[in-house]
Amino acid sequence: MGDVVDMMLDGTLCASCGEYLGEACDYPRYCHGCQKDQRAIAHKAVLSRRKEIKKVQCELCKRWVKSIGLADHNRDAHKTASDKGQG
Repeated sequence: MGDVVDMMLDGTLCASCGEYLGEACDYPRYCHGCQKDQRAIAHKAVLSRRKEIKKVQCELCKRWVKSIGLADHNRDAHKTASDKGQG
């Protein structure tokens, strides 16, 4: 089993299914079918992270913005008190 794993890690075999890919390239690779699977898995992970970012309502204008961008929204749209002296 150690030889197969080594061949998967050096790129001779697909890192997922073990299909022969050719000469070693010193990094793990995937065959065409497994690349599609890996992209689908990565895409699902990105979508789930996007859903984790909640939107909140701005207290001043009642506009819905992402929680991580609320401070930027307040600075840009409302010139909050801490930023009035700048600029």
